Amino acid sequence: MRTLFINRHPLDWATGPRGSYLPAPASERHLITRVYGGGVRGYEPAAFGTTAVLDMRDDARLDTVARWLAREKRIDSVVALHEKDVLRVARIREEFALGGMGVEETLRFRDKLLMKDVLAEGGYSGLPRYVKLSPDEPLPVLGWQGASVVKGRMGMGAMQVRIVQSRDEAEHAVRELALDGDGLEIEEYVDGTMYHCDSVVHDGKVLFSAASEYLTPCANYRHVAYNGSFLLTDGPVREEVIREAEETIRILGLTSGVTHIEFIRRPSGELVFCEAAARPAGGSIDETIRRTYDVNIVRASVELQCGLAPTLPDLLPDVTNAAGVVWIYRSPHGDDRPVPQVKTLQGVAAYDFAFQTGATRSRHMTDYAHKVVITGRDRAELEAVLESVLPHLIVRAEDRAAPPRSTCAT
Repeated sequence: MRTLFINRHPLDWATGPRGSYLPAPASERHLITRVYGGGVRGYEPAAFGTTAVLDMRDDARLDTVARWLAREKRIDSVVALHEKDVLRVARIREEFALGGMGVEETLRFRDKLLMKDVLAEGGYSGLPRYVKLSPDEPLPVLGWQGASVVKGRMGMGAMQVRIVQSRDEAEHAVRELALDGDGLEIEEYVDGTMYHCDSVVHDGKVLFSAASEYLTPCANYRHVAYNGSFLLTDGPVREEVIREAEETIRILGLTSGVTHIEFIRRPSGELVFCEAAARPAGGSIDETIRRTYDVNIVRASVELQCGLAPTLPDLLPDVTNAAGVVWIYRSPHGDDRPVPQVKTLQGVAAYDFAFQTGATRSRHMTDYAHKVVITGRDRAELEAVLESVLPHLIVRAEDRAAPPRSTCAT
């Protein structure tokens, strides 16, 4: 199976200790990757028939190289794991008549306004109130009171999310975000705890789902020292998050793929849809799922994009532990350094430091300096491990605080 893989991650999906996820011999694997952001970490020349290393900020050049490789190598399947590339590979599939998600199906999991419209038309009740915005028209009269959230329709990692308290702030956010040119929406601010559900879908059937709770809302990355995600292994909230995620998957009409869907639970108990993506979660959330359920959602995504059934255990193991990941954001003082002794702390399963040149401010919710995967017997033990880790990675007491978890925005 001649496969083109567009990559923005470290390459352990192809050359790591768990082996390759690509169902093709090395000579039929064709790679496009980037030199920065870990894009060549773990690279082994023998693992690929062709390797193109690009500045992937140049979309036009990336598209040109990807289409050239698809044509010259007579590609059978195209694989991408990053939100930036899901529409790109959908267009390539349609242009070359390949299997996998096409543009229309992909857009329902990419365009934040379209996905809500489709859910509303399908009778889904757990939506925030929202309105399409145009930078060329006056801000419409909103049907709700209080704070609002202006969003780029194609934004990623909460980079294009602005929480606004007034009409003037909303108009300023519209002018700012309109520069990205991808279209905008505004929706009501929803106060509550934020969750995500990660699912594996094959032939329209959900085969696996895992629910998790964010430590703080995604859009807070500009203002907090850390965030993270802890798996929920039991309880009614877990069941409700999974149930709502599977209902949105049904209405949005995913045929085969891996999803990452986010919700907010109001203090009243109502679960409100935030947004959905048809790709594996980032930030080592996949690692917490693998350690808990022996399900590799990255491998499943690669297999599904190649037209194969995902590799899943026949029976899910009994859950005997909890797992989570913690992201420590970049210090505003620019003095981040690796702290390898964190690996020796009890409950730490993995530690990684991401070097960054240039600006010290985190650019999106998974643009962190330190990433720590932690395990414990239960949620209380995870919290204890978190408290033991933080003093090693956040050296200034004034930088340690995260906001109350009840403060959340869509």
